[in-house]
Amino acid sequence: MTDDSTVRKEVKLAYRNGLHLTPIQMLVRQSTDFQSDIRVLFDGKTANAKSAMDLLLLGATFESIMTIEATGEDAAQAVAAAVQVLETEQEIEGSA
Repeated sequence: MTDDSTVRKEVKLAYRNGLHLTPIQMLVRQSTDFQSDIRVLFDGKTANAKSAMDLLLLGATFESIMTIEATGEDAAQAVAAAVQVLETEQEIEGSA
């Protein structure tokens, strides 16, 4: 893949409480592992997946359909990782 490769995938948000602190923390943590520019598109807004504040301002609710878009040499892996975080409700390890 070249540096200009862009990958997009739609995902349905699995978190009952919407895009809140837990999935945002996981998504930001996951996204920082990639070189690609990763964005989350929802309701006409675009958020940088490496910015917790951007993600919080999206206001996505349970079962919202969002688009994950990444541009860069590891874009496919970045999109797959982001989709995994958002489509499977989970808790951060070590939190109770």
